Amino acid sequence: MANDISPAIVAGGISVALLTTAFGLVVAVILQVLQNTVLYIIDNQIVVMQKATTYLLQAIGEDPSDADVLIALYRMPNQTDEETLQTKKRIDSAIDSFRKRIQTTRNSATALNQFAWLVGNTYGEVNQQLAEEAIRNSHKSLEKKPDAAGYFDTLGRCYYAKGDIENALRFQKKAARLNPHSGLIRGQLELFEQTRSQNEQKAAS
Repeated sequence: MANDISPAIVAGGISVALLTTAFGLVVAVILQVLQNTVLYIIDNQIVVMQKATTYLLQAIGEDPSDADVLIALYRMPNQTDEETLQTKKRIDSAIDSFRKRIQTTRNSATALNQFAWLVGNTYGEVNQQLAEEAIRNSHKSLEKKPDAAGYFDTLGRCYYAKGDIENALRFQKKAARLNPHSGLIRGQLELFEQTRSQNEQKAAS
């Protein structure tokens, strides 16, 4: 009967209920904090990308053929279809500009290298014909500046875009020997080495 229920049993049941409720509240608070943190990080990243895009567009407005800025725009994540289209138009225009500069300046080493660097980091990854043109131009630039570490770095990238990892490594190592203190050159060499390792693992599996 109800009157026979021990107060100790009732108290024990209430304690369990309170502990369960408290535990649930703690878990809910932790989850809410985690959710707020994740949302803050996402919002912050969106703001950072928007600012980066703004700065890049300002830079390309000052120099429409700046290869590094165009590459950064090409790799910018989460672009709208319109933004992607505009980026491609800018790259197409820069490629045409470099071609004209190469013709009018009798194979300027700078123009040859800039063309190769831009294509090697963008269209060369999906267009073999352009990758070949970039490789030819890069070799021509090295004929004029055979000791330029940056130009070997460009050639390595062009071969990498084409999918020729061995030649990419060959010329990237030469760039690293010529300029052993460049973090960018070293970083690209590490990328090529990782790619070769991954390819070897896939072939072995």
